[in-house]
Amino acid sequence: MFAISLAVVFVVLLYQMATVFAPFIVPMLWAAIVCRMTFDPYRRLVRVLECHEVLAATLMTFAIVSLGILPLVYLAIVLLQQSVDAMTSLGQWIESGGVKAVGQRLGNLPFVGRSVQELLGRFIVDPKTFHAPLLEGAQTLARFMVGKASTVATHILELTFDFLIMLFSLFFFYKDGHQLYERFYDLIPLQDRYKRKFFAQLDRTIMTAGTGTVAAALIQGALAGTAYAVLAVPYPLFFAALTVLASWLPIGGTVLVWLPVSIYL
Repeated sequence: MFAISLAVVFVVLLYQMATVFAPFIVPMLWAAIVCRMTFDPYRRLVRVLECHEVLAATLMTFAIVSLGILPLVYLAIVLLQQSVDAMTSLGQWIESGGVKAVGQRLGNLPFVGRSVQELLGRFIVDPKTFHAPLLEGAQTLARFMVGKASTVATHILELTFDFLIMLFSLFFFYKDGHQLYERFYDLIPLQDRYKRKFFAQLDRTIMTAGTGTVAAALIQGALAGTAYAVLAVPYPLFFAALTVLASWLPIGGTVLVWLPVSIYL
């Protein structure tokens, strides 16, 4: 009975510790991922500063905040505003008969105009099949965007807390990351050859997902957003974000965004 009671108390204490540390896990994981993706520039900076690791970690953390996180926060706020405005404008455009006007304009195209207009007319003329569902979808999406904007505003303190935890963790991951890695490596109860394979695969996965997928999508979104802004497309940041999301689709990709924009232009 004593052993069982001790085991129960131990499990309860573990649960309580997990509950206490749960809010810190996600910000620390993001800090670890950012640290790994930028660790090579940090090591070069340490060599330039002649092994002043504290100074190098401080400069790298400041650089991540200045060049990465703050611009992303600003872009996220602007993107949310443009998303709400875009969905609201889409609903107003549909209510004012914009869908039917598209069919009329397509009818003026040479050679294929009449065929395209007849094909689209089957869906556009009957509001139950196209017009009403499209309007309802735009209104629902606009309400969703407004709800998300209010959610972000009400949780601004929580986001600030996570942001500070991530920065705090990022600094110490730069400064003491190699020591933490070695201790964590020694704690895993596996043979050394299996641990080497596991950590090598984990490292390749993080770097591939970070540089080969996320970075490529962000670059495509940045280039497309710049083109949309230069060409005076409405809500360029909104369409740039759609381009980032579409770049991860295995079928279609960014064509699903820039082709409708090209037709609009």
